[in-house]
Amino acid sequence: MIRRTFTSSVLLFAFLLSPSVFAAGFSPFIQIATVPAVWKNGKVDAAATYKRAADIAFTIAAFVVKKDEAVLGLSESNWVLGGVAESATIKDADIKAAILDVPTTLPINPNLAVSATNTKKINILEVCNQVFASKALGVTPVVGTTHVANGHLHATALPCEIAIYADEYDIKIEMLNAEAIFSLFFTDVLFSKQMQNQAFATELQKLPAQVNAELPAIVYRALTDAKIAYLADDWSKGPWFSDEWDMVRALLSTPMNSPYVHFTYTKADGKVFSDDDVLTIAKTIIATLTVNGTASAGIHDVALEAQLSTGSQWRSARPAPLSLPGGIKLIEGCSPLYAKQALTTGFYHATALPCELAVMKTADSKQLLISFLDPHFMFNALFSDAFARMTEEQLTAFATLPDVVLADLQTIVDYALNEKLPAKGIELTAPVSFYYDMLPF
Repeated sequence: MIRRTFTSSVLLFAFLLSPSVFAAGFSPFIQIATVPAVWKNGKVDAAATYKRAADIAFTIAAFVVKKDEAVLGLSESNWVLGGVAESATIKDADIKAAILDVPTTLPINPNLAVSATNTKKINILEVCNQVFASKALGVTPVVGTTHVANGHLHATALPCEIAIYADEYDIKIEMLNAEAIFSLFFTDVLFSKQMQNQAFATELQKLPAQVNAELPAIVYRALTDAKIAYLADDWSKGPWFSDEWDMVRALLSTPMNSPYVHFTYTKADGKVFSDDDVLTIAKTIIATLTVNGTASAGIHDVALEAQLSTGSQWRSARPAPLSLPGGIKLIEGCSPLYAKQALTTGFYHATALPCELAVMKTADSKQLLISFLDPHFMFNALFSDAFARMTEEQLTAFATLPDVVLADLQTIVDYALNEKLPAKGIELTAPVSFYYDMLPF
């Protein structure tokens, strides 16, 4: 474990004086557009509005996949949709399959009981700009020859999410605030010596600002081209971080003062890891999780199921991992049970789901690194605005979620690596926990 010292307070002082999003404060979520509901006989047609939300999600997703964002005048026109190879001839079915649907506790038709066919779901698009991601992950330099130090350790904080869902009276389109996510998940960079390099600091802070400008532009153009009427919004939602200390307190509220939990592995035979090994390991974890949308989703080996929390029904959101710059493979896990519980705090929290873990090899290929987003940080930092609305009983129940979610995910990964991976010719040593200092001052 890397332990923090407090001998470099000058770095903190320098950061506090530098330009940042804290000049105005921030919230992690932004509502960027509203689309009218479908009305019939003087009232909202809930079922038709729900279908329209799904159609709008497809419209935006198809625009990202099939259109060149250069038509918008964007400097970096290579946004991609997670789970789909970009192509003008890609099948609509493949695009629809890439849209994640996160279940809620509410019915589509409010006049009928919740059921398998009457459960409202939120449409999630995961998009990534390879240029921005490559810089954030330290694969390519931000300016000159200067890279983000240890950028690969932030992999689970990418990519960017957009949520589209039917509310009571309209359809909302929301996204993660990239500047907020950068500030919360890249604190080690923001508080580092690198930020004393003014050119680096300026270019680095441009990255999330560009994301916040480009994603709404893409959404608006997709809606306009499809002749879908909308109201452009810029409405912050979620907990409010008014200064740097709010961010520091969020980190200090987690067990390891970090948004991440990392584990390293070596091969039992002492050999190095290849890119194919990383992909095989990622696929093995996904197969162990089970895959959403299949008949066996949420049905695990009996021995594994006995170790997981009751009713969790964990599955991978996708049949294959997402590929990030630097050879990183990203896996998205989801439990319908815990997703529903989390979304009782407000649908705008949907972009903070699902749970993500990253699989990668170290630069020398001698170690495998598996990183988890720490649910303790996610719930405490991104869902805290809902706590004041909860009863004591609800707060108690909610407080147990981070431990259970992390334990389940770690159990699934351990089972995949210990029980499934050896059959593929790869045996690993016991994992070593690794904590990277996110507050280096």
